[in-house]
Amino acid sequence: TFIPADTRFRLGGVRIGAGTGNMGSASWGGGSGEGGEAPLMNTPGINSRATAQMAMKALLKVRPHLPVD
Repeated sequence: TFIPADTRFRLGGVRIGAGTGNMGSASWGGGSGEGGEAPLMNTPGINSRATAQMAMKALLKVRPHLPVD
């Protein structure tokens, strides 16, 4: 799924799978990663389930009352 340049993620994002070419948001500098103000965590897709679990665990650690419904 391609993420357009005008899509905003102020606090950053997580990309599970190889490559960042389709992560075009200017938040982290587009597919090249040059510029932008937000971090982008890019992880390989081989262990995507464990990566997603770690990302959610970290998110809930800093935002324990995050509404999920």
